[in-house]
Amino acid sequence: RTEITRQADTIDSLMRRLGVDDASAADFLRNDPVAGSLIQGRAGKLVHATVTDGKLVRLEVRGPAASSDQWDTHFTRMTVERTEAGDLRAHQEQVAMSVTPQLASGTIQSSLYQAADDAKVPDSVTNQIAEIFGSDIDFRRELRKGDAFSVIYEAHTADGHPITWGTSAGRVLAARFINK
Repeated sequence: RTEITRQADTIDSLMRRLGVDDASAADFLRNDPVAGSLIQGRAGKLVHATVTDGKLVRLEVRGPAASSDQWDTHFTRMTVERTEAGDLRAHQEQVAMSVTPQLASGTIQSSLYQAADDAKVPDSVTNQIAEIFGSDIDFRRELRKGDAFSVIYEAHTADGHPITWGTSAGRVLAARFINK
């Protein structure tokens, strides 16, 4: 199962959502210095649990880089694994994000930002679209229902998964806006 950490999460609430019914794993996550970072800091970390009969086998967590100067280029990958002896071990590493082109398009129903949200376009990319076309289109007065946009932008991914924390997204590579 995969979940995203929430602001009010505890180890127990997150483990319930992941389908983990393993007291020893919960204790390990609470007490291990590396694994304890799971619910510390920002919400929005991507958590994937491999579970067999309620028992935690492996937990992978992807979140922001440890150093703020790397937030746009790296992420932290924490892994908790059960050894053959049945013990849990945790380790973490800083890994470079991948940048892949992403295509999105939307049709305006009320606003550019609502259409972009519906198309799952990051706000920073929507801001870039508004800046690119801002000298030609007044986005407050000239938008009409049915106007459309397409955009190709750099998407940051962590192990192939879109990042779920922070606001960073890459730059717009190409954009088109159709305005009546």
